[in-house]
Order: sequence, then C-alpha cells, then structure tokens
Amino acid sequence: MTNAIYFFASSKDLCNIFGVIEKEFAIKYCGCCVYAEAGSSEKPDIEFDAIDEIPDSDREEIYYIVPKTQIMQTTCHNLMEEKRVRYVTKCENHNCLTFRTPAKNPDGYEGDYEVYIPREHETEFTGALFKRIVREVKRNCVVIKHTNPLYVGKETYKNIGDHIFWSHWSSFPLIVTETNEAKRWWKNPNVRRFMDKPIIEQLPFLQEVFSQKRLKNFGSNNIQRKDWTEDHEIYGGIMYELWQNRDLSLLKEVAALFDDSVKVKEPFYRIKTAMEELRDIEMDWAFSQKAKGIRMLLENLRNVPDAGYHCGIEEVIKTLFKKKYYEIFKESLLNLSEETKKIIRNTVEDISDKRLQQQASEVISLLEH
Repeated sequence: MTNAIYFFASSKDLCNIFGVIEKEFAIKYCGCCVYAEAGSSEKPDIEFDAIDEIPDSDREEIYYIVPKTQIMQTTCHNLMEEKRVRYVTKCENHNCLTFRTPAKNPDGYEGDYEVYIPREHETEFTGALFKRIVREVKRNCVVIKHTNPLYVGKETYKNIGDHIFWSHWSSFPLIVTETNEAKRWWKNPNVRRFMDKPIIEQLPFLQEVFSQKRLKNFGSNNIQRKDWTEDHEIYGGIMYELWQNRDLSLLKEVAALFDDSVKVKEPFYRIKTAMEELRDIEMDWAFSQKAKGIRMLLENLRNVPDAGYHCGIEEVIKTLFKKKYYEIFKESLLNLSEETKKIIRNTVEDISDKRLQQQASEVISLLEH
C-alpha cells in the first residue's frame, strides 16, 4: 500500500484537485515552520482554509492537512543569527497528512507536490482523506509512463514540451516524449544528442571505455560528480539506459562486451567491477521474463568472447545457482540448443566451489536428459 502520491501541477491544477476535497472534508492546512522578522508584533498566518491561500515560496514547504477543528500546538523560536523568528507547529496525535510544496529550481526544472500519509499512525480520517486526494490527483492529471508513473496536471500538460520535471523519487530530470513516456534529460546538449541515439548505437562507446580508449581515469575513486566530463556523463547515461531496458534482443550485444581483463570498479557504485555491473544488468533483464528470459540469457552465452569466459559465462552460471534464480534456471534448461548445453556442461564441470557441487551435479544430470 502506497504511503505517498507525487504529482506536478500548476496553480489551476492544484485548485482543481483540492477544491473538491475542501468541499467534502472540513480541513485546514497548517505550516510546519513559518518565519517572521524578529521584533515583529504580528504573528504570521500559520493556518489556511484553502489551498490557494497558501503563500508562494521559493523554498520547499511542509503543511499538515488536519480536521478544521483540530487544535495545533505552535511554539516560537528566536533565530538570532538570522534575525528571524520561527514558529514551529506539531501534530501531536498524528491525525494528519503532510503536503509538501516544490522548491524553486535554479535550472528551471518543474518540481513535484507530495501528499504523504503516516501509515503507522493511520486513522479513519487520514485514510479516507488520502484515498480521496489520490483519486482527485488521478482524475485531474495525465499519467505519464515511467518506472514510477508521473502524474501531470491537465493544465500543465497543455504545454508539456516546455517542462523539465524533477521528482523527489527520481535521481534525474525527466522530459515527456511524444509517446507519453518519461525520458531522462541531460543538461549538456552534446550528451543529450548522443543519448538520443538508439541504444544499440551507443554500445560501441562502452567497448572504447573498457579498452581504455576513452575515460583514461575510468574506475577512479577520485573523480567527483562536479568534475565529470562529457564522456563520464555519457557512460553513466548508457548504463542507466541499460538498466531500464527490457528488450532481450540486446543480450547478444551485451554478451560481446565481457572481458576478464577489465578489473576496475564501476565508478558510480564503487562496490562492483564494471563486468559485475554488466552481469547484474543482463540478469535483471532475463529474470524479469522468468524462464523465457533465462533461456535467452543462456543461449547468448555463445556470444561471450573467450576473453570474457570467467566474468561473462562462469559468473553467470554461478549466479544462477543462487536460491533466487535456481528453480527458474533448472526450468530453463529445457529445449536449449546442443551448443548451449555443451557450454553450460563444460562451465559447470569447471566450478570447484564445494558449496555448489550439489547444484552442479543436479544441473549436469538435467542436461543429460
């Protein structure tokens, strides 16, 4: 069960969503932290009856959504170094939702709103209110296809091509394509042009990286994000696209990239080698389609070059011995080509790890039937 809904909205979209809610539920919005100038004799507005009464801000702001009759506890704190006063409001009984506004982004990216329900303290009121808000968000927004769906207000959607979106759950800015799908966006125009190519045309770049014809400092732990070159951005972009891919026809091209001589750490994770990352990517593709996918993974072992035997074949088989994959692996051994069966048999016979001998014997037995 989801704890939050994220959506992009104009002021008009926001009023369309919450206007209906405000008629059905007697609610108010209470600022968690509200600031005033030191020495001011007037307490700033903290509680608001309608969404359009909430003042604009360049900062991300959090508001409680609570029953209109609920009494909120507010304390005042002097911030001497800032010459301001901060009014902090708390919802002691947790009978609330939280509403987060987006911060203004210096790059012009569109930020998302968030409504969050604390499920561990859910009440009849918060459960019903959250369910109703989710329904109105979906009713007043266009759904954009992505790993996590993007909800974009209908008013905002009218000029969808003018927007670059950045959600709290996404690590990257996104744009919406003509097919209504969210696509990662790169600020550097040269990187953007490269990443617009079909992914199969991007893969030779990885071959150049692994052969050290590009990114001479590939795998270095000393390269900070601010020091990335265009090549760093492109490398990261290709690996991101590979993780998003589900087209199993690319297994052949990825198999050809394995090279036992590439020992450097994958620079963006630093806990896996680049070859381990490739292995995990193709395992993820294959496992997403269960026995069919694992079978295609196995058939493409023949495309791994001799120089990539250990990282591209042996390590794949060892990974398939793990509990997560093993039953599907055994099911996938049916109807394999004789060439592939031979590759698997020879590889399994090479495995000396005593902990894997039971699985090794079982797999060889299955291959013989």
